[in-house]
Amino acid sequence: MALQKFADHLKAPWPNGRGTSFEIASQTPGVAGWTWRVAIAPVVEDCDFSHFENVHRQLLIISGDEMILNVGGENVVCKPNEVAVFAGDIPTTAKLYCVRSFEVLKSKSCYECTQTSCDFI
Repeated sequence: MALQKFADHLKAPWPNGRGTSFEIASQTPGVAGWTWRVAIAPVVEDCDFSHFENVHRQLLIISGDEMILNVGGENVVCKPNEVAVFAGDIPTTAKLYCVRSFEVLKSKSCYECTQTSCDFI
């Protein structure tokens, strides 16, 4: 795999219009309709997360403090270097203090993936 510089990642606006993600890899790079996608996203304000029907999300904060998600009425605390797992098709809002997240999104109908905690230097 070739080394990618951050500037080389595909810049994609969020479906909800509240931010931008930077795609690292996808089944269909730069094209909607993927069944898996890996991206980095700065989350700079409290906001609703985009809705992704039938998508399983794994989120890891790679810089910044913790972020508290409200996923369908339940709080999920996202801490740096710990993976938070939640459904992409349940209404989700974020309360935070400016973070950058690394996220794996996959269709619930295919692929198995597990993200474990890790340290980014």
